[in-house]
Amino acid sequence: MDPEYVNLVKDWVRYDNIILRNNAEVKTAKDEAKRIEDRVIEAMEQKKTIERQIVEYVQTNKLESMQLKISDGIITFAKKTTQKPLTQKYLRETLEKYAEENPAETINHVKILEYIVSNLEKKVDYSINRNVKDVSS
Repeated sequence: MDPEYVNLVKDWVRYDNIILRNNAEVKTAKDEAKRIEDRVIEAMEQKKTIERQIVEYVQTNKLESMQLKISDGIITFAKKTTQKPLTQKYLRETLEKYAEENPAETINHVKILEYIVSNLEKKVDYSINRNVKDVSS
């Protein structure tokens, strides 16, 4: 057999071995990353459950302005009000309600729009914020 051809086959086998080893490392790393990701997801679910309980307690006891000092910072409570999304169902129901409440009024699109916007339901979200001290100092 031609020595150059033999060397090519040896090189091919060497690179194939490198690929096999690296692929095995990649699979191991992916498996470990998946295990870590699963732990993170579980922790996030547990945190969310506990957060709902804390927020309910804070709301019930009207402690929204309270701050909790912890070892590495401060926990504050935030209240955020946002409007629900404007959907076709909402628009249809609101326009029907408007027509029932105002049967004699001629259609005025500006008034209808103002009515829709003013009657859009508000959504209130509560969250817990953690302000961490700079640990580098």
